[in-house]
Amino acid sequence: MGYAISILAIAFLALSADYAVSEPTEIAKVGTWHGSEGPMSPGDGWWGLFPVEGGYVLESAEVTVVPDSPPMGDKTGGRTGKKLSISQKTEPLFLVRGANRLKEGPVVSLALPPEGTFLYPGQALNLTQTKEGVTDLESLVALGTYAKLEESYYGFSGYRLRLISETSPTRESQVVASVSICDPYSGPRIFWAGDLDGDGKTDLFLDISKYEINSHFVLYLSSAAKEGELVGLVGEWITLGC
Repeated sequence: MGYAISILAIAFLALSADYAVSEPTEIAKVGTWHGSEGPMSPGDGWWGLFPVEGGYVLESAEVTVVPDSPPMGDKTGGRTGKKLSISQKTEPLFLVRGANRLKEGPVVSLALPPEGTFLYPGQALNLTQTKEGVTDLESLVALGTYAKLEESYYGFSGYRLRLISETSPTRESQVVASVSICDPYSGPRIFWAGDLDGDGKTDLFLDISKYEINSHFVLYLSSAAKEGELVGLVGEWITLGC
């Protein structure tokens, strides 16, 4: 099988409201974060998607969360941040807990750079995969308009990432990221695409933020899709920066 804070905080909260989570699943990233970021729930029951030679593997992980200095420091000298760590020496791309159908072992994954991939409007990423003789024809397409956003600053307006399935008779599609304006350095990025839940259909891990110093990671699983959807949003992880 294979593939052929204040103002910023308000903006993120508004963006989150547009993405209704399909099931009670948590995602997290290893590192030191502001205390308000999260969720950061310690304990077992977590899975980590770990990079290995030639792809990724899903392994169980136990999460530890301890007080620490926040990423940009604390003017009071306090330890208002939180450090999230695991026992494994290798850092996973992300951690997930609460999602159904996950099992330990290799995960079919599309080769993407660790810094993520930005699709310019008109570009498409082929996500076709075959499992047990059944081919799922899917692609991720970027839409938007090249525009002058500010004086001497150009980017894209109405930027969207649309997941398209050519397998269904009706050529179903679903917008999985949408921002009013962005540029290649701060717009939504694709960090991982593959089959995390083992159903032979596309799952996605994206950063849908439009701010370069912040992140809004989301995990979509095909097995969590509701009627009319190709994938269901199961978890999100928001960092607010400095």
